[in-house]
Amino acid sequence: MRLGGSRLSPVALVIAAIGACGFILVVIANPPMGLGLLGLAIACALAFLAPVAHVTLLLIATAVVPYSAQNHLGIGIGAGTGKPGLLLADLLLLGGLARVGWLVARRRYPTEKRTLAVSAALVGFVALASLQFLHGLLRGHDVSLMGAELRVLLGFTTFVITVPLLADPRSRRPLLASLLAIALMLGTWGMIQWVAQIPYSGAGDYGIRPGVRLAESGIGSIQGGLFGFPVAVIGCYAALVGMSLGRLPRATLVVAIMLNSAALVLTFERTLWFATFAGLALATMWTPAGRRRAALKVGSLALALTIVAIAVFSPSQFRAAAERLASIGQYRTDNAVNERIKESRAVIDQIANHPLEGSGLGSEIFSGHGWVRRPADDGTFTHNGYLWLAWKVGIPAALVLVATIGAAVGVRRRGAGYALPDPIRIGAQGALAALLVVNVAFNVFRGFGITAVVGLLLALVFTPRMTSRTEPLGGENEHASSPHLSGQPT
Repeated sequence: MRLGGSRLSPVALVIAAIGACGFILVVIANPPMGLGLLGLAIACALAFLAPVAHVTLLLIATAVVPYSAQNHLGIGIGAGTGKPGLLLADLLLLGGLARVGWLVARRRYPTEKRTLAVSAALVGFVALASLQFLHGLLRGHDVSLMGAELRVLLGFTTFVITVPLLADPRSRRPLLASLLAIALMLGTWGMIQWVAQIPYSGAGDYGIRPGVRLAESGIGSIQGGLFGFPVAVIGCYAALVGMSLGRLPRATLVVAIMLNSAALVLTFERTLWFATFAGLALATMWTPAGRRRAALKVGSLALALTIVAIAVFSPSQFRAAAERLASIGQYRTDNAVNERIKESRAVIDQIANHPLEGSGLGSEIFSGHGWVRRPADDGTFTHNGYLWLAWKVGIPAALVLVATIGAAVGVRRRGAGYALPDPIRIGAQGALAALLVVNVAFNVFRGFGITAVVGLLLALVFTPRMTSRTEPLGGENEHASSPHLSGQPT
């Protein structure tokens, strides 16, 4: 039998028929599971047929779309909050990993030593995290909690999904353009939350959280996209000051910076502010000397415009931001700081009990909080991401991940011979450095909306050298009017 000029063997027809019958039986016996299999098949097809669109959707599903919104529409073994199932982000991630497996089998995965080393480190970390899922099962931990934590840690595998696309010139340019679109989308989502005063979600992952601690003028703070705003600001800033761009890309980058900067201010989180300034300072320092003065001008202008805009359109929030910034001198009497110290000590005790093997995913501890605005019986969380990781998966596995991210921040200047221009790498390094700072006070490693972004940032840093199949992109010699060089987003 022939179809479209290709011959289909009897064995293939039999396998297809058996697969179709099996799918029908699954749908009849368990419709949600059948829907999950269908969604996975669609995600796999998208990953193979339109990989750039697939990765773009994956990043939107993690960095922009809130976890709780997806959880209500979960499919698989049940659906809805509190039931095990697959999210849109899960399907897209699994589809991307299926494509990576195919690339490896076909020997088409990038083979540069440094890229392979990072790939091995992240895959090894995820394998250890998966073992901690089994560890949690043996210890009788809550399956739903373990699944939620494993889902977040699997987000780091976005590195192996993205690297092949960045190494291929046919997909590299549209992917970079889509990243700027995501940055714009993230900043817009932040401002929509504020303008519409979207109520604080039950899961605490989006909306306006009422009140601002240590500030009398604040009415609330943005929660959706919390960790993504610094990444978008730093990445777009590095691309803007370091690359030769046309008017439209430059204007788009400026808009993305202003939207995300305004949303960042309205989070009223001092740690995020200082981490962003640290990332911007690193990006400015690593910018070539000839562009450094322009970088300082752009950074100062963007900061001034953001402050003026907030002061004019929302004077009360400007006062709240000033009060919040001034409150940093009250850290000795700040209940938040004191309670987080107690929380960290309780987690350190757990790490001391299981330093190598970890306590397993879903492990719980109670340290007691009233001001944190979370249920008193929720003992799976700690604000210090480094301690949380060592507690859950053990110190050796935690060191693998932290060392990989740290190496990305400190890697030497790439220069000529690489597919991506230096400003994109610099933006990614500055963003990773900012997240490492944030992780001390906010648990980045357990953030559903940020681990996939970290995988992307690592891929931007460790993109392989150019081969016969690649071509240079951007930099000082790139044509200034290219519409594709739109910067490095969230």
